[in-house]
Amino acid sequence: MYNKYLLDIDYDTACKVPYDNDPLLVAARARELNIHFLDGMGLMKLSVEDIAQKSKINDQQMIDSTTKYIWYSYIKSSQKEEFKTLASKANEINYNKRQINADNLDRICRINTPQITNDPIMDNFFQGTNNFYDDDDHNNNFESSILPSGSGYGTSSSFGSFGSFGNF
Repeated sequence: MYNKYLLDIDYDTACKVPYDNDPLLVAARARELNIHFLDGMGLMKLSVEDIAQKSKINDQQMIDSTTKYIWYSYIKSSQKEEFKTLASKANEINYNKRQINADNLDRICRINTPQITNDPIMDNFFQGTNNFYDDDDHNNNFESSILPSGSGYGTSSSFGSFGSFGNF
């Protein structure tokens, strides 16, 4: 079957740079497939996988072998450079996107402006867990917002105390 697949494959399609040579499309496809780094042969493998999928071939070993055969035995050096260049541009786009996402998450973590609400649950959500067990303000802590009366932290209720469940 492998030899038949090698005879039937459209080498011109497999050797043509995919996604209309658009690095944005390649970058999006790499993110979709959770590929963190793409090289020239990996980009060609995406083309071979597309051809195999159209031929209803799901054998990953066959796809890998075919990709290696085309890359090392069939494709020209100039075509390899096109694949490598496109993969490099897509990697740069995805790297920049990851950096932007990391910077945004860092900024979100640094927000220090209090978010004031009229709802105690949302207030505790926005302000964090520092005040959940503040005994001075027992009626406005998080547990008093969600637990029945008498079962909050520090009470002798069987639900609120670990003592009735044994020593932990």
